[in-house]
Amino acid sequence: MIVQVRIIGLKLITPNATRFTTRGAAMAHAAKKRAIRDCVQAYVASVWRRNGDGMPTAITFRRFGPRRLDDDNLVAACKDPVDSVALALGVNDKTFVMFGDRPGIRLHFDQVAGREYGLEIDLECPGRPA
Repeated sequence: MIVQVRIIGLKLITPNATRFTTRGAAMAHAAKKRAIRDCVQAYVASVWRRNGDGMPTAITFRRFGPRRLDDDNLVAACKDPVDSVALALGVNDKTFVMFGDRPGIRLHFDQVAGREYGLEIDLECPGRPA
């Protein structure tokens, strides 16, 4: 079974958006990152509490936006959501696996261009058909 968390209108911050010239701009950027973390953590915790079963075996982050990002920028833009999911599930984010074959929760990243901003997080539950 897949538990899906959908956050419509959430615009992830890419590393290219971190150029600021004033202290105020840096503080505004930090506030945006904090808002993304808080939003994702609250959504995932709420949905997982109602529908989750055990620890997920895999998690897919799907970004929606008007244009596609390079793969490395996509992964970097998902850093705050990844950390938020770890907090919501109560696990250390070191248990997440992107590369290699070590045991842990597999992470996958995807994106869809041409739509309004948003984020979907698919949490695949163990022991149930997908």
